Amino acid sequence: MWGDAATEYAHYCQHVAGLIRQHARRPATTLLDLGCGGGKNVLNLQREFTVTGVDLSPAMLAQAKDLNPGCTFVQGDMRQGFRLRQAFGGQVGWQASLRRAFRLRLVSREGAKNAK
Repeated sequence: MWGDAATEYAHYCQHVAGLIRQHARRPATTLLDLGCGGGKNVLNLQREFTVTGVDLSPAMLAQAKDLNPGCTFVQGDMRQGFRLRQAFGGQVGWQASLRRAFRLRLVSREGAKNAK
């Protein structure tokens, strides 16, 4: 794997965690990482959240599991949909897996529940 996993995206993940804390209607403790790849972001985000990673590639999921043995990883295709038996406090997705551009998207599941 490329770069130092503990520092590669650490600053950006701290920024993301801050945004989640700032905008969540309730404290978010769980996070879904769509397109988690090799798990570097999971490594950094798990400092503040219980993270579940989803990726299409079995090879990338294997790397993610090796790097983050305490986290849950699921093979799934976000274009086709997949089912998870858990609600999450937040969701992140980035890198080429989301329209070939480095983007961040946060969706607060708890906020949606409160809006009902």
